[in-house]
Amino acid sequence: METAQVQLSLDTIDRIQAYSNRPLLETLDVVVNRILDVIEDKHLASAKISAVQAERPAPTHFTTSRGVKLPIGLELSASYRQSSPKAVVTAEGIKYNGKTYADPSAAAKQAKLDAGVSETTASTNGWVFWSLKASQSPSGKIDFINVFRK
Repeated sequence: METAQVQLSLDTIDRIQAYSNRPLLETLDVVVNRILDVIEDKHLASAKISAVQAERPAPTHFTTSRGVKLPIGLELSASYRQSSPKAVVTAEGIKYNGKTYADPSAAAKQAKLDAGVSETTASTNGWVFWSLKASQSPSGKIDFINVFRK
């Protein structure tokens, strides 16, 4: 085995030997190789995790809190009072006005609150509050998102 001389400060040598099981018996070469083995093992484990994550297909639907699947990218709209709130289905939930909700009713309630109704009258059935474009509807016509529950 070829060797090379490397100058290290005493502080560095002390730090390296701190990783040794037997500081007085192991050479610096053995300790440094053990440290490199740990680094390589962590690198390989990280690469395996990245490969597994890359194999997972991107989600195509968001599942609501009640188990209904809504296609990601679905554009929702409503007409309430003088407002026309809009939302979109993402992988995390229903995004309305910068916030994500776990179900359509919570997003609809916030849309009503934004339109100026009181907290006591804002509750609503989001499945018949939000509608979708005909091009995104399973029926091919403008419909409420309730069509996805059937």
